[in-house]
Amino acid sequence: TGGSTHLVSLGDLLDRGGESRKVLELLMRLEKEAQLAGGRVHVILGNHEIMNLTGDLRYVSAAEYDAFAGEEDADTRRSAFARFTLHAQSNLIVAERPFLEREDPERAFAGKFPPGFFAHRNAFGLDGRYGQWLLRQSQVLVINRTVFVHGGLSHEVAGLGLDEMNQRYDGELFELMRLRQDLQNRSCVYPEQDLSDAVAEASGSDCDADLVMRFAQLAEGALFSDLSPTWFRGGALCHVLLEEQNLSRILAVLDSRRMVVGHSTTADHRVQHRFTGRLIRMDTGMLRSYYRGQPSALVIEGDKLHVVYLTDAPPREVIPAVDSRITSRFENEEAFLRNGAISGASSNSHRNGSGEDSAGGVLVGVAVRVKWRGEEISARFVPLSSKAIKHEVAAYALDRLLNLDLVPTTVAREHSGKRGVLIGLSDTLVTETERLERQLVRPNWCGDGNIYQLMYAYDALIKNNARNLDNMAYDIRDWRLVITEHNTSFGRGTRLPVYLRQTEHVLPKGFADRMKNLTEDQLRMTLGELLNKSEINGLMKRRELLLNDWKIAG
Repeated sequence: TGGSTHLVSLGDLLDRGGESRKVLELLMRLEKEAQLAGGRVHVILGNHEIMNLTGDLRYVSAAEYDAFAGEEDADTRRSAFARFTLHAQSNLIVAERPFLEREDPERAFAGKFPPGFFAHRNAFGLDGRYGQWLLRQSQVLVINRTVFVHGGLSHEVAGLGLDEMNQRYDGELFELMRLRQDLQNRSCVYPEQDLSDAVAEASGSDCDADLVMRFAQLAEGALFSDLSPTWFRGGALCHVLLEEQNLSRILAVLDSRRMVVGHSTTADHRVQHRFTGRLIRMDTGMLRSYYRGQPSALVIEGDKLHVVYLTDAPPREVIPAVDSRITSRFENEEAFLRNGAISGASSNSHRNGSGEDSAGGVLVGVAVRVKWRGEEISARFVPLSSKAIKHEVAAYALDRLLNLDLVPTTVAREHSGKRGVLIGLSDTLVTETERLERQLVRPNWCGDGNIYQLMYAYDALIKNNARNLDNMAYDIRDWRLVITEHNTSFGRGTRLPVYLRQTEHVLPKGFADRMKNLTEDQLRMTLGELLNKSEINGLMKRRELLLNDWKIAG
């Protein structure tokens, strides 16, 4: 029915339930039908395809194995059971009682290797039905100047052409699987072992040392790196000013207009784009039972693009832009904070401008709710002096002028007879103090550079000496950095804030480009009612210092 249409799947067809095999069979059938009709079906490998091929089975469900149970080879299963019981008997001694005396070995074996496990491994092997088919697919594809890739393309491949990218990553995948099959034929590794166990088994065997060394290298190589095409999230989640140069270089080398990615599910389960349409995020949480999202498709017809949703949405719509959504988010939040009724203030005030602190790890101000037009959002109210109010609002206005998206929405308000600022801070934020106490891992989605470089540069620009672990926070939904407490900023001199004197002075190129275009007239127009002449002059002097003395990277 598609005629000459090209259908592209962005990968991750596996590991989300018992019908993965049906998905593969459907695409394999459509691939043949499309060719007969003059079209094509392309499947881009995702990280879960590569995991299944190479033996990382963390996400394979018992239901997926069950789909292969009728094809299980009894001899293979018996041999694996013998190895399992031998290993258990020699290693798993509890309270001096042998493993076989304290647990039913068949039940334990079936729990670890459900019926269908070995047939599944065979099917995804080098010579298996799905292994052979998946190894014919690519990790990066370009059609009509559109790049399709599961995760994204990092700075590691920025200078490579399409063939070079696929030769590197597809080549390593095929070599790893060939080596594993070779080692398995020599009884150096076994089909029931995951990749890490297989490496350990081979390393302790008498097999050819060169083969084992290469197998171990590939198992820990670029294929599984966070910078690989199937794992990279920088284009989808890294700050625009940190990732924009990388995307531009890659698109230029590949002579392409845009890149389409999956892997990173959009928060609202709708298709989004970034970098003024040059990167499109297509992972809308399609499997409702797992992600509670919806299936979606991007339709490209010449120069026209639109999105089709299967459920709960109009059938066709123009792609909504993340860039404009950020602007819209700030505009909507500003309207809430300026016009809404404030209620529900709590007593956990913290750094309210008077120098009084409460326990560490608490966000600035007092928690409130703001109601407007039948809706409600979270915020915090901070009582401040008139000058401090202007500085807080100026920090937000300058952030918006530079499109940084680090400083939360901030407006001047009165509450309970006190003047101050109302700041849009969600309930899903954790401070750096709390993150450290709870030992939460903050992912760095960027392949090159990090979000702190933007914070350092911004604090240097506004001369903020008040940065500490309690006024930098993260939205744990996507780990977006949020910075607060700028009421003592905007001094006159060019001396760096104390905390920056020991940091590496790096200015991300995206931010440097914004600062090069920043003029005194713009500052006066945007900040003239908030900062005096000497404060604006100080901003311009520090701008020159950053552009001339800091290393511009990217």
